Amino acid sequence: MSMPSIHLVAATRLEAGTFDNGTLLGRSLQQPQHQSLLPVLTHANRDPLAVAYNAAIAAAPAEALLIFCHDDVDLGPEPLGPQLEAAFRDFDLVGVAGNQRRQSGQMAWWLDGPSLQWDHAQLSGSIRHGQPGAAKEVRYGPSPRPVELLDGVFLAVRAGVLQQAGVRFDPRFGFHFYDLDLCRTARQQGLRLGTWPLPLVHASSGDALTFPWLEELERYQSKWSEPQRAPEIDRYVFFRQGRALERDGCWTEAEATYRQLLTEEPRHCGLLLRLSAVQHQQGKTQEALAALDAVLAMDPGLARAHANRGTLLQLAGDLDGAAASLRQALTLQPSLERAADNLLLLARQLQTVGRLADAVEAQRAVLRAAPTRPDMLLDLGSTLMAQGKVEAARACFARLLRHHPHHPGAQFQMALALESLGDIEAALKLHQAALAADPDSAEVQLALELVRLHGCDWDTYDQRMERLRASLEAWLEIPNAPALSPLRPLYFPLPLAVQRRISERWSSAQGRGGQLAAAGPTPAVKPPAEPRSQRLRIGYLSADFRNHAMGTLIHGLFRHHDRERFEVFAYAINDVSDNYTRSVQQGVEHFTVVASDTNEQLADRIRADQLDGLIDLMGHTHHSRPGVLAQRPAPLQLHYLGFPGPLGCRFIDGVIADAWLIPPEHEVGYGDRIHRLPWGFVSSPPPIEGQQATLPEASDASPTRASLGLRPEQVVLACFNRAEKIDPGSFRRWLEVLRAAPQAVLLLVIESPVARQRLRQRAVEAGVDPARLVFTAPVASHAFPGLCRQADLLLDTALYGVGATGVAALAAGLPLISCPGASFASRMGASLCAAAGLEELICPSPEAYTTLAIELAQQPTRLRRLSAQLRHSHESLPLFNTAAWVGHLETLLLQLVVVAPDDTAAGLRNASARPSFDA
Repeated sequence: MSMPSIHLVAATRLEAGTFDNGTLLGRSLQQPQHQSLLPVLTHANRDPLAVAYNAAIAAAPAEALLIFCHDDVDLGPEPLGPQLEAAFRDFDLVGVAGNQRRQSGQMAWWLDGPSLQWDHAQLSGSIRHGQPGAAKEVRYGPSPRPVELLDGVFLAVRAGVLQQAGVRFDPRFGFHFYDLDLCRTARQQGLRLGTWPLPLVHASSGDALTFPWLEELERYQSKWSEPQRAPEIDRYVFFRQGRALERDGCWTEAEATYRQLLTEEPRHCGLLLRLSAVQHQQGKTQEALAALDAVLAMDPGLARAHANRGTLLQLAGDLDGAAASLRQALTLQPSLERAADNLLLLARQLQTVGRLADAVEAQRAVLRAAPTRPDMLLDLGSTLMAQGKVEAARACFARLLRHHPHHPGAQFQMALALESLGDIEAALKLHQAALAADPDSAEVQLALELVRLHGCDWDTYDQRMERLRASLEAWLEIPNAPALSPLRPLYFPLPLAVQRRISERWSSAQGRGGQLAAAGPTPAVKPPAEPRSQRLRIGYLSADFRNHAMGTLIHGLFRHHDRERFEVFAYAINDVSDNYTRSVQQGVEHFTVVASDTNEQLADRIRADQLDGLIDLMGHTHHSRPGVLAQRPAPLQLHYLGFPGPLGCRFIDGVIADAWLIPPEHEVGYGDRIHRLPWGFVSSPPPIEGQQATLPEASDASPTRASLGLRPEQVVLACFNRAEKIDPGSFRRWLEVLRAAPQAVLLLVIESPVARQRLRQRAVEAGVDPARLVFTAPVASHAFPGLCRQADLLLDTALYGVGATGVAALAAGLPLISCPGASFASRMGASLCAAAGLEELICPSPEAYTTLAIELAQQPTRLRRLSAQLRHSHESLPLFNTAAWVGHLETLLLQLVVVAPDDTAAGLRNASARPSFDA
């Protein structure tokens, strides 16, 4: 027997051409599996659906199958005929969803009549809402099932069944209640109704409980002698109207609707939630918070109210209040994704302003609700890294890789953690895997190359450096590419212009600090118009008033300020205290630990202190706070010592240096205003006795030549820089010196067995006995002078030279040979030599460096004379005359103090990523 014809009946408000391509049903009818359907379409329809539906019933052959369908329905991937034939063996009228019972006063197939709530226990069927391929299935209940009421979105019946029973659609109902009316009429005539599982997709969820629905409800109740609607229905319709006004952005009208409803039900939590939402949209933050507080007073366990309250506080800048509310929301309802998303944003804000412990607390609150959430695992690990809790960060990244092995950034962050823990080879493999996954990432390539330097892996070094330079230059041309930390590029042979552009992008991003940005060009600085009668108030900002390369260099300078002319403030970003910290505290009049301050709080604190000038000792280094400086808390803001490269900061008025660090002819590569002192790199105070090393693994014993495996007659050439500072060109020149000076050996502070083996292999390839390379582990800072006294000459590296290490070595009487390059980082050794009276050891070229190093290695008497010169002239050398250095600094500050420039541009507190309100 042949399949009867199937007539698909639909009425649409659209014209024919628009219907075909602009509706789900129109597109569905063009699919091959539905080509056998006979469309009975009424276009540009303005009549009740009953008119078109009844006309189709009258015109159809009795054996035909009729489908009545909305125009926003997709008919599914399979032909409907066989499915409907199976359904008609059990039922006369078929739909996809319905209710197994009908009650007096029932106003929709899905409603329970008396309670006006979903009648979940009696519902049957399912349908997918959305668009094909991305639709979400809504299951109402088991199907197939006999039912009393069907959803009119899709109805199927044999034409003859309706014709014989005399069942028709009632034209009194336009779009609402026609399905309920038809079902009741059909049941009166004894027809069997049922649901059947058809894979349909419905683009919308209907339009019940609106004002048009309310008008048709009266006609329906009149026809069937139903009880008139309860007042609750009117209020619910008004509530739906308020939601519709919200969707249209009519906030004032929506607020008026909710306020009207609240006059009748002032303690309705749902209405108060909606009221707070529309008040928020109008910028009425305090009123919105009051509405939420009223909700929570009635129902303290309502997670959504806590979440929205947290979001409002977050947008208002109350990070502590926001964190508390959002954490409470997740505690009450761990699945509340909007609260988790906003808490993630909040954690990033806290991290940006330096509140790392609070950021970790927020991140862990999200992970308690969603233990394997990948973006939060990544963020938490990064924050722990910033705290220096590297082992905890490694565990976090390990969990991320275990649950999300292909998550972007997971391998890279794990590699950084392993690198910090000293597992260089494991870090190298992960960096390589991360680069293979993202070959265009300049950040990953930069990190990979630095890890290779840690291991003294110089194979194809020149080609790799060319690739790195090209990658960075290409990255700089991408307008919205993420900023890269400028510290790592200092280790590579990059032009100053590239380093400057990297710093400028980083300064722009970091200076915003989540809310901030620098505005306008660097103001010109000029002497004050008239002499000042009061002391200048000078502040120093640093995270390293402690046993750190910075702390060991600067702890003694503060006490030399002229207290009749200067009042000195120190702001400690890091809450760490040791003997060096106490030395700084003794040298200043005001010492404040500001580690827990946000950028704005710290800027306000500095403004309240009414500084004349602020000296930043951090630059682009770990724990720096550019977001503070970008707010211009002081009229004059200078940078000194912390970062040996171009700053690119529009909110820094100049860099303190000397003519060796940044010669006038090099200024164009910086873009920063340069303020030169006679010797500007550093003035070294004496070390603090008994201060232990920062690194717990460093040896505490003072080394001897015997303990190092050195013989008394050997000339010991030494490099105490870390392995990543050693470049292949420098090492090649050192081997050349060893070949020319048979009595010389090379002493290196390198722990990695792999790096040691690579250097020994290069010595063999250069014809040098690898036994002439002597390796030692790091020693405690108070034992370092003893290590220096076992050497005869300190060899500087080419790209990133000696800093605090060079100062300590010179103070111990160890001469330094250096060859300045184009960058600040490569010229620190030359500045130190000049300040230590060793200009003769500053070499104009690598070739001259090699020649002079050979001469010195062959003349141990000359080296001893240079060492004696350092020791005996210590008090007279500029490098160690801290009082004179501070005097020059004070003269510079007196010349530069100016009236504060215009404040930063308006709107700087607006975050680029904003939390969203759960509407």
